Amino acid sequence: MRDLGAFPGGFRASASDVSADGSVIVGVAEVGWLDFRAFRWTPSGGMQNLGQLGLPMPHKSSWTISLAPGTK
Repeated sequence: MRDLGAFPGGFRASASDVSADGSVIVGVAEVGWLDFRAFRWTPSGGMQNLGQLGLPMPHKSSWTISLAPGTK
């Protein structure tokens, strides 16, 4: 068990998948009332908002990544 923390001003976070070696965790964090952001957690980077990692997305300014379900 590990406390993943929360985004600044956020309420809570929940993991949805973990890599086999436990070094990468993905999930969703609540940042406001019914406002969610997908995250990736690593030991070196901590909790990172997937929408701010430079992922290629069409019309990025109008998109929010709010779910990271994993790959199992």
